[in-house]
Amino acid sequence: AELLSVILALKSAPIYKSLQISTRSEYVIHSIVHYAAFNEVCGWRCANGDLLRLIFAFIKVRLAPLHLCH
Repeated sequence: AELLSVILALKSAPIYKSLQISTRSEYVIHSIVHYAAFNEVCGWRCANGDLLRLIFAFIKVRLAPLHLCH
């Protein structure tokens, strides 16, 4: 559910406006901040790879900053 919430936030937010996403999930933050680039190279062969790939794609096209807060 947490990853879907991030997808919905990224999908609905304008790419040219700064966005802050707050979550209590360390998994979400670590998956995006620390492991996304590695998982992209590995073809997203990880748990929830389909969702993480979509999140990473939304982040890569953003023109404004994204802040993930725990």
